[in-house]
Amino acid sequence: MEPDGQDSSNCEKKPVRDWLRYIVGLALVLLLWALSEALDNARLQQLALTIAGATAVITLARLFARIRKR
Repeated sequence: MEPDGQDSSNCEKKPVRDWLRYIVGLALVLLLWALSEALDNARLQQLALTIAGATAVITLARLFARIRKR
């Protein structure tokens, strides 16, 4: 334990978890985009692209918030 009551090992793991979330989010975007290209149904293509776009926006917003926080 640190003098201020925080566990230093937890502080080291949080940035790794944050970066892992960004990587997983971007991988999900790429997977959904590839899925939309492979689908023949136009409605399913649109749905996959919409979910991919929303995931990209959320992931980028988290990333920019982290950069701004520093």
